[in-house]
This record gives sequence, structure tokens and C-alpha cells, in this order.
Amino acid sequence: MRKFYIFSLLTLYLVSYGQNIDLANGLFGNDWIDYDKSYVKIKVAEDDLYKLTFDDLAQIGVPLDDFMGNTFKLQHFGETVPIYVSNSGQFSETDYILFYGKKNRAELDKALFNNPNTGLVNNRYSMVSDTSAYFLSWNNTDGLSFITDNNFDYTIPLPETRVYRHINEIVYSDRHYKPVENSQNVRYSSFVPVEGFGTDLLSTINSSFPVIDRVNIGVDPTLSFRFGTNRNELNTVVSLNGKVFKTYYNKGFRNYLINLDTTFEYSQITDNLALQFSSTGDSRITLGNVEFSYTRYI
Repeated sequence: MRKFYIFSLLTLYLVSYGQNIDLANGLFGNDWIDYDKSYVKIKVAEDDLYKLTFDDLAQIGVPLDDFMGNTFKLQHFGETVPIYVSNSGQFSETDYILFYGKKNRAELDKALFNNPNTGLVNNRYSMVSDTSAYFLSWNNTDGLSFITDNNFDYTIPLPETRVYRHINEIVYSDRHYKPVENSQNVRYSSFVPVEGFGTDLLSTINSSFPVIDRVNIGVDPTLSFRFGTNRNELNTVVSLNGKVFKTYYNKGFRNYLINLDTTFEYSQITDNLALQFSSTGDSRITLGNVEFSYTRYI
């Protein structure tokens, strides 16, 4: 269900949605706000294409009687988001706005850690909410709106070989992991490295992806994953289709966070991509997310 809110930002002091968030230096992410404007707040909880009809806008008080479609501006995390408007001129009852909205992941959570890029064990799953907010304003001259080009020839044939980059992703949220900091099992009240959602703490974790209609056009597949450990030695082997892919070892006792983003040879994939994360001794891991991409026929 879509939810809409309209409000004046003249009396709002802190807004968390913005691109410049640095709490330690007093940057709260609200530097994008134009306090002379009003905004419609649109909440989305799924990655999807969203439609705002004339009636939707009218019900929440957008002044459509004297309104041009090419003056809409949509913002998310302080950045302007591309939108499609059905009419660049005076809006009527058949007009609408389309935009692609993304759920909240961990964009705001990162600012809670001393090191935003290496603190959170799962940087694709929020510890607070799946819902993100988009802000729509009007009477702008710098929006990113797109109108259908009626002069485009849609009968132009596509290339015979049609491919695209296919992305598979698994985001784990089985449990919230709060690491212990010493042998007395002390946990701090602050946000600490390796905290966040992931799998249970396990010695062995398996992930797999089906590989359908793959094609080799000279672009290597990519693989990324992110996992954390319990307070122990780091001793983890990552296997790809039964062969050792990466080995991680460190004898120091602490909580480790491992993040990998790499390519690998096309010859290493088959009709299935199987990953295994295996730790020995008392070492345990929590897997936050895995992503695998490859070139695929349309």
C-alpha cells in the first residue's frame, strides 16, 4: 500500500535523508532541503516501479490547478531521481508520474558506525526498517523528468545477439549479530564492527545460484560477499564449485569483517554456481550477503 505525507519543511530541523551524513561533524543529511518549498514524502518498502496518478497528487494537496508537469522534482538521499511524466504541460486527470523506487537497505545505518564502510556486517540490509523515503516537490527548473519521444522509430530491429548483465543476490537476515568484545562476553551499547543482520554463527555456510542461458562475450563474471566472524582466530576457506577460491587466516583473536568484490574466469562457472564458506576450530562466521553477476541471453 502506498503512503503519502505532505508537510512544510520550514519547521523541520533534522532530516536523515540526504547524501552528506557525518554525525561526528554535525552533518545530518538535511543540507539538500530548500526551506522555501513544500515536499510530498513517498514511502516505499520494495524495489519496484511506482505510479503517482493525478488523483494521488490531488488528494495530498499538490496544487495541480496551476501546475506544469515538467517542474516536478523527486529526491532520495539528497540526490535527484529520474522520473517519467506523462505530460510536460498542464496536468489533467489522466496524467501521472512514474519512478523506480528502492527499498531501504543500510544507507543510513552506516552513519551509526565509527567507520561507515567497514562496520556493518550486512551493508544491504537495514537494522531498522525496509522502508525508504522519496521527496517530491514542484515548481522546479532542475528536475530530471522524461517525456515520451513520439518521433522515435520503435520498429528499428534489435541486434541478433541480445544479452544483458544478470545479477543474482542473496541477502541474509536470519539473526541480528552483536559481537562480544572480550573473553568475559562483554557487549558494548554502541554500534561496533561486525554488527548487523546475517546468517546464524556457523562453521559452514553454503550459497548457490542457478546459471541460466550464460554466454561468454569476453566480460568476466563478478562475485562479491561480506561476512563477519566471532571473536576468535580468522580461519576461513571460500570454495567455488568445489575448488578453493579464497583463504583467509589471521591468528589474532578479534572480530573480523571480510568484504570481497572481484571478478573471476568464465571457465569457472557451470550451470550452477556453488559457494561454500568453511571455518575450522572455534572460528564461526555470519554471512551478510552474496552477489554474483554474469552475461546472459535475453
